[in-house]
Amino acid sequence: MSVFKVIQGLVGITGSSGNELDITADGRMPVEIAPPLAPPGTTAVSDEEDGEISSSNYQNYDIPVGETLVIQRFLAGCEGEGGKGSKVILYYDQPGGDPIQQLELARLYTQSTSDAVAILFTAPRAAVAGDRIRIQRIPSEGASMDVYGKWEGYY
Repeated sequence: MSVFKVIQGLVGITGSSGNELDITADGRMPVEIAPPLAPPGTTAVSDEEDGEISSSNYQNYDIPVGETLVIQRFLAGCEGEGGKGSKVILYYDQPGGDPIQQLELARLYTQSTSDAVAILFTAPRAAVAGDRIRIQRIPSEGASMDVYGKWEGYY
């Protein structure tokens, strides 16, 4: 059962869990994407990269041969410095490593924040040697800053 309260002209909502709805000073309602759950009988997997970079940086995750990877969530963030931000891109890459043949799965632009997006990507086949997921982290304007990228899923 939800409870609605009006205090000094403001509406407050408390859910049956006891949690209260939050509205920021600029009128936004923050929503957090819950971590994904791997279905029974599967193996949860994730890969993340975090650290200071000053130029484009790739992190590779080799998909185990014979497994069909499913990605459920992608997260990215960066430290904040004077309006500078970053771009973090998630790719599916097949053998050969030719960047032109990479399939872009998701892209997040961040500025002094951490963002998450729910995605659903299922690899088009069981992995062969060389299939991989790549996280590309790019700081804006060549700035040196901490940039974070992570994906979560299962096989």
